[in-house]
Amino acid sequence: FMNECTTIDTPFCLYDADRNKDTKSFKGPGVLVCSIDNMPTQLPKESTDFFGDLLFPYALDIIQSDAKKPLDEHTFSPAVHGAIIASNGSLTPNFEYIQELRQTNNNKCRHKADNGEPEAKK
Repeated sequence: FMNECTTIDTPFCLYDADRNKDTKSFKGPGVLVCSIDNMPTQLPKESTDFFGDLLFPYALDIIQSDAKKPLDEHTFSPAVHGAIIASNGSLTPNFEYIQELRQTNNNKCRHKADNGEPEAKK
């Protein structure tokens, strides 16, 4: 979905999936994305090793997962299960609040449009 990677100098962009457009702004509809393609070379080796050491115990759970199976049929460790944001097209219970945030954002955009301000794409 990204047309180009972000850079160390400009590490984030806002991606609006409805318009398939990214902007170098933090304002407006969309998801904040960091897509630096050479990030591992930018981090000190110690940080990479530390992150890898933290992630390694969960690697087997992640590798053996089947995205086509319902989430409740997996036997993930509690840490992996709790980190899964969406499964089979739906937000998991821990992350259902995201839909409420999106709805609130959409309502704010509509309110701005009703007050004569330019309407943001939903």
